[in-house]
Amino acid sequence: MASSASDVAVLETVSESNTDLVYIGDSQYGIKVARQALERGEKSAKTTEKLALNLLEVVLTPDEITTCTMYGNTQHKKEAIEDKKRKALRTHIFATYKTTDWEKLVRIMNDKIRKMKKKMDN
Repeated sequence: MASSASDVAVLETVSESNTDLVYIGDSQYGIKVARQALERGEKSAKTTEKLALNLLEVVLTPDEITTCTMYGNTQHKKEAIEDKKRKALRTHIFATYKTTDWEKLVRIMNDKIRKMKKKMDN
């Protein structure tokens, strides 16, 4: 499950306000999360699907949870999550598990976003 430093710049530390942040996925996307939250999500993930779901909780803001899906949905008036976040998630997941079934992961992540929204609404 663990990816090497040569796969992606996941463990490149960025120090801001004494918070230990790391890039998720390729650093070119500029998506930083708390190191502790990322490590906790990775540690509890035993499958590609679980890693994807754990990463959503770390990367998405409450606003994105209520208004977005992975690629958006005009029928339900949902926007797409930020392109850089989607690409960072994908590169991190692919570097960790070498998966090729992105479409399946998108369906699972969209279901998770809907469940997180319902939980916030209650």
